[in-house]
Amino acid sequence: MNSQASLGVRTAPRVVWVAGALAIAAGAATLLGYDLGLHAVASLGMQGAFMPESAVSFIAVGVGLWLIPTSGAACRRRRASQVLGLLVAAFAALTLAEYVTGRSLGTDMLLFPSQVSAWASDTVPGRPSPYTAAPLLFLGLTLALLDVGPGRRNSPARILMPTTTLVAAVILVSYLFGLSDLRHGTRQIPGIALTSTLVIAVLTAGILASRPDRPPTWALLGDGPAAAVLRQMVLAVCAGLALIAALIAVGGSGLARYDGLAVVALAAIVLVMFYVLFLRAWTAMDRVSRVLRAERDFTHTVLHSLSEGVIVLGPDAEVLQVTPRWCEITGFPADQVLDR
Repeated sequence: MNSQASLGVRTAPRVVWVAGALAIAAGAATLLGYDLGLHAVASLGMQGAFMPESAVSFIAVGVGLWLIPTSGAACRRRRASQVLGLLVAAFAALTLAEYVTGRSLGTDMLLFPSQVSAWASDTVPGRPSPYTAAPLLFLGLTLALLDVGPGRRNSPARILMPTTTLVAAVILVSYLFGLSDLRHGTRQIPGIALTSTLVIAVLTAGILASRPDRPPTWALLGDGPAAAVLRQMVLAVCAGLALIAALIAVGGSGLARYDGLAVVALAAIVLVMFYVLFLRAWTAMDRVSRVLRAERDFTHTVLHSLSEGVIVLGPDAEVLQVTPRWCEITGFPADQVLDR
C-alpha cells in the first residue's frame, strides 16, 4: 500500500467498527420498538421508523463490516461477510422486484405483522421503501464482492464502491432538500425514514473505510497535499449543501412541491459531476506533488553526496537546509541552525 493511504490505514479500522456498531444498534433498537409496541423506540425518536426487515438487513451489513478482514488471511471471516452481503442484496432485489411487478412475494409481513399493520400508512405494510432497498442492494453487493479480483483494473469493487456512494449520497441529499416523494411517499410507494437515510450513510462510510487503498477513499484519506486540498473542497461543498437545505427548510417551499424522479436524477447528475471534478483535481495535484517530491529527493541526494559543505538559505536569509558535510566542517549540529 502506498504512502498516500497511510492515513486511511491508521483511521479506517475505527471508522469501520463504529459504522458497524451504529447500524447494529439502530437495527436492534428498531426491532425492540416493534416488539414492545413503542413507536418512539422503533423510530429512535426521529421521524418515521424503518421496517423490521430493513432493520435485520442493517444489522447484517453491520456485522458484515465487522467481519471484513484487513488482510488476505481470515478466509472464514471473508466468506461469512460475503454470505451476509449476498443475503442482503437478494432481499433488496426481491423487494425492488415486488415494486416493479406489482406482486407481493410474501416477505412483507414476516416480522411483527400485527404491529406493522397498526402503524402502516400505505397499501404495502411491512415492505421496505424502494429508496431503502436500492442502497441496500448496492451495499450488499459491495460487501459480497469487495475482495473479488482486487488486482484487476475492472474489478467489481472498483465500480460498486463509487456507485454505492453515489446512491447513498443521492438519497441523503434528496432527503435533506425535502423531496416529498422520498420523505412521505405515496399510498403505493412508502417513503424512507430519516433513520434509514442516516444508517445508509453510516454504512456507506464504513464500506469505503474498509478498503482505504481503493477509489474513491484513497483520494480523501491520503497524506499528500492533493488529498488535503480535496478534503477541504469536499467539506466546503458539504457545508454549502447543508446551508441550502437549511434555507429551504426555513423557507418552507423547497423541493416538496416537485415530486418524482426528475429531482433525484438531477441530484445524481450534480453529484457525479462533483465526483469526477474532485477525482480529476486530485489526480492532477497528486501528479504535480509526485514530480516535486522526486525533484526534492534528487536534489537532496546530490547535495548530500558532495564533499563540500552546503548550506541553503531562503529569501529572508533563514537556513532551509544544511548537509552533513557542512555540519562536520563547521561543528554546528543541523537542529541548531535550521529555520534561523
